[in-house]
Amino acid sequence: MRIQRQEQLEALTSPPRQEIVSTLESAGTLAVAELAELLGRAPDSLYYHLRKLRQVGLVVEKGSRMAGRRREVLYGLPAEKIRLHFDPDNPANVDATSRAVSAMLRLADRSIRAGMENGRAVIRGEDKNASAGRVKAWLAPEAMGEVLELLGKLVEILERNRAGNEGQLCSFTYVLTPESGTQAPPKEEDVSP
Repeated sequence: MRIQRQEQLEALTSPPRQEIVSTLESAGTLAVAELAELLGRAPDSLYYHLRKLRQVGLVVEKGSRMAGRRREVLYGLPAEKIRLHFDPDNPANVDATSRAVSAMLRLADRSIRAGMENGRAVIRGEDKNASAGRVKAWLAPEAMGEVLELLGKLVEILERNRAGNEGQLCSFTYVLTPESGTQAPPKEEDVSP
């Protein structure tokens, strides 16, 4: 499902709402208590965000079940995948998309900080499970195609392993974007001593 409605995009400018959507993408239909446990949050802290996501159609009720003596609602997504739609000709879309990406990056920051603080992030050796970096490069069309293909393969691997519960739960956040500098640096032979 491509998010094209402005109110849907606005809903995803909130990190907790993005966490809810990505958790439902990976875990499937859940009750609030299960969702809260996976997110490490109190169930009461999720109701406001679930209501907002339901209002814009990004979360739907998938039924209910008995939990002891009470009935609990099951929540899920309206589609298997939910993706942002970027429209560079629409200023409101550009603004909301930028804020949604900022929310993604804040989530990545929180995840790596938590992993370093609780010792779960391993950056060396056979058990390595965390990495971060930033690289700037001049990408010709062929190299850009190669980068996009590799990113696509990474996303495929992650999506293929969403439903399982073996190994470690990990997140992968990426941004590939053109930089504002449009002038190529001079080549060595063009530089005079």
